[in-house]
Amino acid sequence: MEFSYTRRAEMKALVRASLLSVLLAATVACGAAKPMVAATPAPTATPTATPTATPTVAPTINPQVALVAQYRKVILTDQPKVAGWLDSDFNISCTYPGDWQTSGCRRALTGAQQALDTMLADLKGTPVPACLAGADATLHFSMGALQEGIQQSLRGSWNGDLTQFNDGTDQRNQSVFGKATQWALGDGPTTASCPK
Repeated sequence: MEFSYTRRAEMKALVRASLLSVLLAATVACGAAKPMVAATPAPTATPTATPTATPTVAPTINPQVALVAQYRKVILTDQPKVAGWLDSDFNISCTYPGDWQTSGCRRALTGAQQALDTMLADLKGTPVPACLAGADATLHFSMGALQEGIQQSLRGSWNGDLTQFNDGTDQRNQSVFGKATQWALGDGPTTASCPK
């Protein structure tokens, strides 16, 4: 029996395939490898819907939180310096009759002015959170009135004009700087939506 060249090639391919399947079966039986042939699943009578996992949404961080913290930090750092000059130094140096014209009184007012200028500059460089925009506007209005009152008292002290000095003191007191800083820290009527 004589085989043709094509028949011989077919036989070789068949032998190779048989040897390969035997080798693969032996390897799988030993646990060394998994079969490379994909198994077809057995047909089922009725397809069932597989439950899909509900994607979990990563918690979003409110960008206002960082802005509020940064803004509050400026106020908590600078406001006590302004208040210190106005409360203790001014009250010690400027309240007794005749003290309003002394260098100690002028130093207290100048120190308050410088601390206020620093606070204004720091706030200018700090983004205002949307939830504190109204409180920030109130704070800036208050700081403007406080600044005018300090300047007026300084002019009165230098010019020897007690009325001008007292008008400046009244204006500083009416600036409600303490209340405005409270609101800007988030304790105001328009800041309820602000993260604490």
